[in-house]
Amino acid sequence: MPRARVAIAFAATAAWLAACAHEPAAPAVAPGTANVAGTVRLVPHEGLPAHPASDAYGDRRLRDVQLVDYSKPGTSVVYLDLGERPGGRVELAVEESLAGARLEPHFAAVGAGGEVAVANRTREEVIVSLPALARVERIAPGATLRVRADRPGPLEIYRLGADEPARVWVSPGPWARPDASGHFALTGLAPGRVTLRAWHPRLPSAAAEVLLRAGETATVNFAIGVGRGESAHDAH
Repeated sequence: MPRARVAIAFAATAAWLAACAHEPAAPAVAPGTANVAGTVRLVPHEGLPAHPASDAYGDRRLRDVQLVDYSKPGTSVVYLDLGERPGGRVELAVEESLAGARLEPHFAAVGAGGEVAVANRTREEVIVSLPALARVERIAPGATLRVRADRPGPLEIYRLGADEPARVWVSPGPWARPDASGHFALTGLAPGRVTLRAWHPRLPSAAAEVLLRAGETATVNFAIGVGRGESAHDAH
């Protein structure tokens, strides 16, 4: 086979593999249950870049406010608003860095009724504040603070001296974090009419009413951003 044809065939194969990588296969539907899958797209306000050159606004009055990176839909969470307590556990940690102690990850999620653990992996005592729980706690080096996440919604955790908190979404039902390309899937769901929501720590939420049918996968594509409203979605 001529080299040109080999190169074309290789390029076509590479493009096909790349497309497959960005379009995950739909998960199988378990008997008697339903799935919902789709995408989350973060839409910047007119005049704002999708990929910010820095993490702060140019206005000096907003120097402590971080820009939203609209290219990272994985900082959102998609969940069913069922008033349930899925539970689970999520761990954050205060770690040393070149810029000083940092609380990582900046964003996480757990089911309502679950546990949030904050480990101190530094050599100094740290102080953290959880305003929603009306708690301020000292964590000794090597120790871990554990709290119960009973109330659905955002749980902010501040480290003393930090500009931005870490945020934990406490979900009132099954939830999923979109991947780097924005795709998500919730599987093994009970059939029926439900409310599916997409939440982001810095942008307005979006919601969709979805009819889940046994043996089928419903599709919902969210586009969330300032001024788009809760109905910014495409469902079928």
